[in-house]
Amino acid sequence: MLKISDSLEKQFNSALTKEKVVRPDRGHYLKWLRYYLDFCDKYGFNASDPRSLSGFMRKLEEKKQTNIQQEQAGKAVQIYYELAGSGRQNNKTGLITSSPKTAGVQEPRHSYRPTPSRSEAQTATGRPDSARNKAVQAGVKGSWESAYRRLFNEIKVRRYSPKTLKSYTTWVRKMQYFCKSNDPALLSTDDVKDFLTFLAVKQQVSASSQNQAFNALLFFFRHVLGREFGKVDGVVRAKRRPYIPVVLSRGEIDAILANLKYPYDLVVKLLYGCGLRLFECLNLRVQSLNFELGILTVHDGKGKKDRTVPLPLAILPELREHLEKVKALHDRDLDDGYAGAFMFDALERKYKNAAREFVWQWFFPAKTLTFVPEAMEYRRYHLHERHVQKAIKGAVKRAGIPKRATAHTFRHSFASHLLQANYDIRTIQELLGHSDDHICVAVRNLEEAKKIWEPFLGKSEPDDAYIDEAEKIKVARYWVGEVGFELMESTSPDGEVAKFIARNGEGVMVISFNVDNTRAAIDELKARKYPIIPDAGGRTARPFRDCEFAFIHPRKMNGVLTEIIDYKWNEEEGEA
Repeated sequence: MLKISDSLEKQFNSALTKEKVVRPDRGHYLKWLRYYLDFCDKYGFNASDPRSLSGFMRKLEEKKQTNIQQEQAGKAVQIYYELAGSGRQNNKTGLITSSPKTAGVQEPRHSYRPTPSRSEAQTATGRPDSARNKAVQAGVKGSWESAYRRLFNEIKVRRYSPKTLKSYTTWVRKMQYFCKSNDPALLSTDDVKDFLTFLAVKQQVSASSQNQAFNALLFFFRHVLGREFGKVDGVVRAKRRPYIPVVLSRGEIDAILANLKYPYDLVVKLLYGCGLRLFECLNLRVQSLNFELGILTVHDGKGKKDRTVPLPLAILPELREHLEKVKALHDRDLDDGYAGAFMFDALERKYKNAAREFVWQWFFPAKTLTFVPEAMEYRRYHLHERHVQKAIKGAVKRAGIPKRATAHTFRHSFASHLLQANYDIRTIQELLGHSDDHICVAVRNLEEAKKIWEPFLGKSEPDDAYIDEAEKIKVARYWVGEVGFELMESTSPDGEVAKFIARNGEGVMVISFNVDNTRAAIDELKARKYPIIPDAGGRTARPFRDCEFAFIHPRKMNGVLTEIIDYKWNEEEGEA
């Protein structure tokens, strides 16, 4: 965080005294000023420009600061503006000069825009610039709020996951900060290019993070702003680093478990014993475990897929004992008149009493209740991911294990130990919930095609549905045994699916095969003279979600576009 100069701190404290801010609160005001200056430095805002305040306040909202904290922060920044304005008029305080360093803060990453003097800020009607700024600022703020509402609605209509909503919103918000909260209608492809380059060069984000930002902004332009993205050439691409996942030995896992307290030790035993992702484990309900059959069912895992895995026999007694504690807690909640567990909206509308039924309670309930102000009631959520992650980090440290082990490391270890025990790769893929080979059919109208194929496949809806903005396709995916079956509709007249249908009509367009490593497979195929199709950016290995894929030209494959795809276990760039 930036360090405030002694002179600025002294003058700021004097201003707080004049504003009659009580002494115990002054430290909080100084803290908010530091946060504000750090925010402006990080996102390239002019710290002395009142137009920067809206972006800062939005950041506080995003960080879930209370209304009182936001009011306090806003007042602290307003006091700073008054000091800055005074400093520009007489230049005696040394607060605002031509060099930000003399103001007691570090050099910002981007150049600050100069703030006009008050004499220059008069409008043609004689109205002060501050009034005009407030009017413009209010309009721009309203435009962004409207854009975020549309983004929320567009994602919800497409039934994207909450994580996608959070991710896309975060990237759009970062783009907003980067462009200094300019009106979203004025955003251009050049702004996007600059932002993506900034991510790679200044922020040094991973390749998958840059690709995620690209897809988020592509979606925002196309479905919220209502215009095509255009070609994004000349962007510095983040380098994809080769990644070898951390794997723990059985002895190291035992040492970590010995340093974990209940219930976190039981969470880790399921992560390792069943190969679960952390969110899959914490989302378990009481009914997810079948003790008689010895199986655990994962509902709505990654890609909205369900799967079953065997329960480890060694921890069955602990799981039963834990279930008794969950039952006792649930009974106390009902006796105290609480409203039960949090539920999906659609499910709660259909089954109004489900939230209070024992089978719908979280298997790992939170220790405290959550107040729902809209309904004026208390409900119980599951353990928070951060609490589990923090407990694991502490246990690894206490165990003296010199590895960067996280919750996802136990999933890696599960897979590695199964391989060491000579389990075949397909069995491991099924247990982990990884996707497998699939066939892709190009269709003109996805909804009409679903009416034909779903009765045939014995399905009422897709097992997964998504839009790939970069490839310009809308996809409905179904699982038929071990094989995936995809229906693809083009979202653009110049998309590859649209071109395929124009040439060949509807039909099988792609056959996809799993490989261990897409890039290694590309090198081997090129050596055998198989032509690989690059994307618009010249890449043969194309990123999507947690994997890379590549296309072999149909002219070599009897007219069939052939895809190879891998699935990575990369905890840094997204869980697999």
